[in-house]
Amino acid sequence: MKTFTLTDAQEAKYEKWCKSHRCRAEQTTIGGKYTFHFTPTGAGETVDVTCVCGKKLELTEWENW
Repeated sequence: MKTFTLTDAQEAKYEKWCKSHRCRAEQTTIGGKYTFHFTPTGAGETVDVTCVCGKKLELTEWENW
């Protein structure tokens, strides 16, 4: 089974974005405010996170491809 994880740099970028991202959407009781998308490709893995308000943060480390 494949496990998807964030690098330290991706996690830091996500945390910074969360602190600065302001929207009126409330976090649900099961924590569904943010959705992480991991897409394996032949060249590497793309990663992004989307807020329920529609804002999206790209976390793919293109420089490592």
